[in-house]
Order: sequence, then structure tokens, then C-alpha cells
Amino acid sequence: MKYINFLNYICDFNHIRLQHNSHSSLLTALLVIVLDIYMTDVISLKYLDKLILLFNDFLSLSNSSKQTRKNYKSDVVVFFSWLLETSATSLNKINSQADLLKTIHQEQILAYKQWLRIAQTPTATINRRLSSLRSFFRFAIVNGWLQDNPVDGVSNVSRAPSLTKPL
Repeated sequence: MKYINFLNYICDFNHIRLQHNSHSSLLTALLVIVLDIYMTDVISLKYLDKLILLFNDFLSLSNSSKQTRKNYKSDVVVFFSWLLETSATSLNKINSQADLLKTIHQEQILAYKQWLRIAQTPTATINRRLSSLRSFFRFAIVNGWLQDNPVDGVSNVSRAPSLTKPL
């Protein structure tokens, strides 16, 4: 039952994308399964849930559109799914939002960016996900949970130059 509720929670964030891109919805569903498995075994889901809710409030106060809030929250969940799947560090001593966030460093952000590129994620999506994470970690700094943003210094992916010249 918990998995069903969490899947519905994530699908709500991805509602528009799920209707238009079945590959993306399959990847998202698989990531949600991985997230659910690891979250129950490794850290309490309540910390991520609470962070997502607080992040939504932060975005609302920043006058972000409803669509931006949905995309950014979804992007953060995808990142944490990836992090928990690939993390070599022990996350079993997580007792707060700050503890969770302090496990994340720039090297992980760079590895995530590389993983997205290898997965042939569109450039615009990679850049939006990095933007989402920049905003998320800015939110964490404002709340005093972190001192430095691990996404600072991580550049967006350059778009490939067009092979055709405009007429």
C-alpha cells in the first residue's frame, strides 16, 4: 500500500510527461521502485517527503509556476532515487534532513550529470534537472541545513551546434 501511495505521489508530479512519453514514464516508475526499496531499508522516507513539501513551499514563495514546482519536485525525487541506487556511502545514520543533505557532494552531482548523459537524456532535461537541484540546495542553505551548494560550479550541458545554417 505504501508503494502504491508513493507511486501515485510521483505520478502526480509527472502527470503531463507521463501522458506524452512512455519511455520516460517507465524510467520514472522503475526509479520509484528503486527509491521505495532503498528508502525503507536505508533512510526514513519521512525526511525526503518533508523536504519535498518544504521545497514546494519555498518555490511557491519564490513565485514559481505550478508547472515549475511539479517539474522541480519530480527532478529532486529522480536525483534521490539515483543517489540511493548508486551511493557507496552509508546512509543508515540519517536522523534529520540536514544529515541527509550533508551526504551529498559535488562529485555526486557530476556523476549524476554523467549518468543522465549516458542515458541519452535530452540536453534541455539535463539542464532543467541541474537547475532544479541548484534551487533545491539553495533552499537547503536558506534553511541552515547546508553551508555550500554542491551544484555550484557544475555547468549545464552545452547544446550541440546546429549543422545547418539558417537561410
